[in-house]
Amino acid sequence: MKGGFSLFGENILEDKVKLISWCPTTDLVLIVSPTNTISLFRHGDTLLWSIADEIESAIKVITWEPNGKTFALGCENGAVYKVDITHYLPKISFCWSPTSEFSPSPTVTLVWLNYEFKKKQIEIEDFDTDVFDFEPNLTSLSEEPPEEPISILPRPRRKTAPLPAQPYSGNDKQTLLFVGNAKGQIHIL
Repeated sequence: MKGGFSLFGENILEDKVKLISWCPTTDLVLIVSPTNTISLFRHGDTLLWSIADEIESAIKVITWEPNGKTFALGCENGAVYKVDITHYLPKISFCWSPTSEFSPSPTVTLVWLNYEFKKKQIEIEDFDTDVFDFEPNLTSLSEEPPEEPISILPRPRRKTAPLPAQPYSGNDKQTLLFVGNAKGQIHIL
């Protein structure tokens, strides 16, 4: 095959691979076996650590935090775990589980995104940015949120939580973890 990739390295693993994910910032690769063994490799062939029997439910999906220091695991029972790899041994912490309002459904997707401060547009010399500013001509609206409409459904609706406050400067970074389950529900953590 012409123009193909050359082989960089090869490693024959003891277990089969169910999930694999490369770290977005370093040369680490995360591998999950069908037996729920979680292994972290450097360069794809040097084992750093491996843990088994830490997560009771079958791991269905994995994703890295954009900074590459943490990853999340989504499970068959809908639970989400966060794993910090900045220590010699990983620190697994429970992150989220469906409440009684949402019956447990397998986690099928995890997406971890940066939620960053956006700079204003670049100033162009001799261009009046106020030309398109219609705000002074509009009547001011109330800062209070409108009242929640009365539901026609017999059960009360849960109010949705707002997104976190936007960072104030370019140095402030926040991340949002989107969790999708098999029922099509999306949860933002």
